Amino acid sequence: MPRLRSVRTGAVVSCSEETAARLGSEWQPFDGTIPADDDKGYAGMTANELKAEIATRNAGRGPDAQLVNKGNKAALVAVLEQDDHDADAGGTAADDDEDPDNEGSPGTGAEPDED
Repeated sequence: MPRLRSVRTGAVVSCSEETAARLGSEWQPFDGTIPADDDKGYAGMTANELKAEIATRNAGRGPDAQLVNKGNKAALVAVLEQDDHDADAGGTAADDDEDPDNEGSPGTGAEPDED
């Protein structure tokens, strides 16, 4: 089953040989690589393409580490960008969400106030 990429939109589809023959010149064979001048990052992807990327990343993760694949395009982009950031930093999103004022040392607000 051939994979084709739209020259106009960049969308990638898999279809039968018969359908591929009918699609026309807008659709070119796709080998899995995107030309560098056509790479617009996540902003250039459709919501379905973003969801497919999230599904690919989720395939190697445990149930507790799954990325959320619901929401609008902006939410999906945010999920992927956060995952990229976490991968680059070698941490997880939970590491970035720690309260900087609560480091466990006395006087930082970690203890309840006594009246």
